[in-house]
Amino acid sequence: MLLPFLLVPELLQKQHIKLKVDCLGTIFGMSNRYAKGDMCASIFIRAIYLISAYLECTIHVQHLPRVSDWGAEVTGRTSRLASCTRQDKNLLRAFSNRSIPAWLQQWLSNPVTDWSLALKLLDYVKTLV
Repeated sequence: MLLPFLLVPELLQKQHIKLKVDCLGTIFGMSNRYAKGDMCASIFIRAIYLISAYLECTIHVQHLPRVSDWGAEVTGRTSRLASCTRQDKNLLRAFSNRSIPAWLQQWLSNPVTDWSLALKLLDYVKTLV
């Protein structure tokens, strides 16, 4: 859910953003602004809301049952190398290749509870917009 805010923040400015998710825990976490018992998820939720406030966009979270539409099917297949089809790979190549910051990739490989991460992500977005 966080990636669009990091990769294309200029497209999200002053927009209504619909986040379709298949995880009820995420829906409750977004509604409550934290995920009970999951500090890392809470940090990302905080980052999303900080960034959305900076971008002056409104977030709408909607439950989307797993594999219930074309987007959910593609997302499900591309989340695992074994199920990603040739057509899926061609579709992904059609989009411009933007990278997340190296320090975030490093954090994702070894996540730790770091509440300052939300502010670092906001600062990163500020450099893009």
